[in-house]
Amino acid sequence: MKILALFILLLSPLAALTVEGAQPSSKSASKQPAWSQLTPEQQKILAPIAEDWDQIPDEQRRRILATAKRYPKMTSVQKERFTKRLPEWKDLTVEQRNLARERYKEFQRLPPAQKEEIKRRWVEQKAQQPKPEVQPVEQVQPPAIDPAANPASG
Repeated sequence: MKILALFILLLSPLAALTVEGAQPSSKSASKQPAWSQLTPEQQKILAPIAEDWDQIPDEQRRRILATAKRYPKMTSVQKERFTKRLPEWKDLTVEQRNLARERYKEFQRLPPAQKEEIKRRWVEQKAQQPKPEVQPVEQVQPPAIDPAANPASG
């Protein structure tokens, strides 16, 4: 289960939010748009969190909007993953999102062979597990990636 949680958090397109929009900007001080101020296209993309949009903190809204901007260029698989995981991501605490972003960065720095091994184990584990009931996000604790196991990080 730990590998599954790690893989989900690491490969989520939402984890890539660190890449785009991580730097503070002069716009970050301004209030992010309310749901009614979003374009129809943005509302369609962000529909899974429509009810919660106006309660999401500005910084998180800014990051979500940055990802939604990339949505049209995503593959169909990436779009499906984004839509499915957006509500889960929204429910994570700031600390959990930051941890997921950091683990994603760590995963990206791994050598290709090590990435493939993690993916292979995840697929095997997923195939062996019955579909789990939905559990609260707080219970999902992905394992830490051991940087010492990465010869490229030395």
